[in-house]
Amino acid sequence: MINYREIKRILVQHIKTKTDHEVILQGSNDEQPAYPFCAYTLTSPYLPVSEAEVDGQLIEDVEMVFSFTWHSTDATEVQELAQKTVMLFKLTQHRQALGDLGIAFVKVEGIQSRDTFLSIDTERKYGVDIRFRTRHIETSSGEIIETVEYEQQP
Repeated sequence: MINYREIKRILVQHIKTKTDHEVILQGSNDEQPAYPFCAYTLTSPYLPVSEAEVDGQLIEDVEMVFSFTWHSTDATEVQELAQKTVMLFKLTQHRQALGDLGIAFVKVEGIQSRDTFLSIDTERKYGVDIRFRTRHIETSSGEIIETVEYEQQP
């Protein structure tokens, strides 16, 4: 099973540590942190890239897309923080640190304003979607079905 909880923890901690700003789950009921802050969501959790079965184990490379949205009252600040987030995953030193934990940066899917008409007077949002890859190994826990018997109904 893919350990989504651990992947989220690693990515959130990486952004929080490198930007010194809070990172929360998008749409959570928790109290909103002080500006600026980042909200994330896992928009595509399972995009299989390759698979092979070796000695009864399914080895799968799986990609996933995380969306990170920065919130502030300052439009330039959120643009800069979104760009900084991209660099936290593109620069070699950061890619190596994540790679050592089993997470590979694949590419930036998009970076754009996420302002809404309802909140534009009070809040500015800028976001980035980033694709990551991890390896998933699943071991069969059941018995192998060798024969099947069936009865044909008239």
